[in-house]
Amino acid sequence: MATRTTTPKSDDVEYDTVKDDIASLRKDVNQLVSDLSKIAQQETDKGVKRTRKAASNAADEIEETTDDVRGYIRDNPLSACGAAVGVGFLAALLMRK
Repeated sequence: MATRTTTPKSDDVEYDTVKDDIASLRKDVNQLVSDLSKIAQQETDKGVKRTRKAASNAADEIEETTDDVRGYIRDNPLSACGAAVGVGFLAALLMRK
């Protein structure tokens, strides 16, 4: 009859080594996730700053264009009225169809 032998002590050492390696790997993965989270937050902050700057620049451009249009209307009131009538006429034609 075959007898079963007990697991040698060297197998226990390998199991403990693997267990320690997994614990170390878990710690490394947690650190990696933490670092990636910090990088993502930094990039998000940079993106928000760039977006705010672009929005500010766009607002400045709109204000400047508005001022230019108002100046043109003041300097050329008849042309501005003619353009408004023409645009109104075209809008009426488009809405009619």
